Amino acid sequence: MNHHRIALGIFLADLVGTAALFSHLPASVPIHWGLDGEPNGFGSRVELALLAPAMLALLWGLLAVLDRIDPIASRPLEDDAPPAERGAFASLSLSLMGLGMLAHLGLLVQLAGLARLQGVGALFAPLVLMVIGNFLPRVRPNYFAGMRTPWTLASATVWRRTNRLAGKLFFWGGLACAALAFAPGRTGGIALLGVALVASLAPVVASYVWWREEQRAAR
Repeated sequence: MNHHRIALGIFLADLVGTAALFSHLPASVPIHWGLDGEPNGFGSRVELALLAPAMLALLWGLLAVLDRIDPIASRPLEDDAPPAERGAFASLSLSLMGLGMLAHLGLLVQLAGLARLQGVGALFAPLVLMVIGNFLPRVRPNYFAGMRTPWTLASATVWRRTNRLAGKLFFWGGLACAALAFAPGRTGGIALLGVALVASLAPVVASYVWWREEQRAAR
């Protein structure tokens, strides 16, 4: 399938870029950052070099197997399912892989002293939220991705309503966080945590309310 070739290309690009930059990295590099965007954890350059390829390989592996082992996602789409649900999970996985590869290589380039990208990394998490928000409304019912609650898994209609709501919250919240990414202190980090919390919990409550409404209407 084409998406597996793209995933392989992303993975190999990260490996090649990492290999080319590795000798230019200092022995000790940041591997964890606080809410203020400042590094608060350090490790060896080997850890940083291997972390992203390992995560990309994990995403690639999930992309390869989840559609096949998921009892819901492996079924044919319903006749009334939106056409956009076809391939949405693969597109989401590839988008996250691409963002992860760019963020990793960008960090390595900066640490190697080949370019000044100070502060650009603050946009990574907001962009991830926006990508997730863009694809959530198009992810078909499944057990592994999207807003999975007992009520969304019990009703395709509730699933779609809930994931549309979550998609809007993640996308517009991520956009707001991107605007605050360069704010001084912990403003951007706190905003990011707040958006992630609201975007994750509000749809859960909404899914229960909508499921209850559906049950009442069916009686």
